[in-house]
Amino acid sequence: MPGLEMYKTAIVGYKSNNSGGHWWLSDADWRALEEAGWKVNWVKDSPSIKRYGGLDSDGRWIGALATSASRTGLPKKMAVAEFEMVTGQFAADKGCPCCGEPHAFYYLKFEDDEYEIDWDLEDGDW
Repeated sequence: MPGLEMYKTAIVGYKSNNSGGHWWLSDADWRALEEAGWKVNWVKDSPSIKRYGGLDSDGRWIGALATSASRTGLPKKMAVAEFEMVTGQFAADKGCPCCGEPHAFYYLKFEDDEYEIDWDLEDGDW
C-alpha cells in the first residue's frame, strides 16, 4: 500500500485483559491475528509466565494461549481497524466495572535513534 513506508518503524501493541472473569479473544482469534500479520506473544514462549506461576497442563496460562500481540507496518487507526475486522471484537469495549477494559492498545514509533510511546490509546485516538 503506497504511503505506508513510514510505519515500518512503528508498532501498535495489544494487551488482552481477563475482564469479567474470561478472556475476550478465542484461540481462533489469536490464530487469525497471527495469520493477518500480527506477532502474537504465545504464553508457552513467555519466560516470565514460566517463572511466575507457570503454565497449565494444556499449555495455557489461566486459560489463555496468548495475552498480547503487536503489529508493524500500519498506522494506529488501520491496525485497530484490522484487529476489529479479524477478531470481530470492538476495541473500545468497556468490560466489567471491577476488572477494567478487555482490550488495551499502545503505539511505539522509532525515528532517528529516538522513540515515542503512547501507552494510553483511548477510543478516538485510533
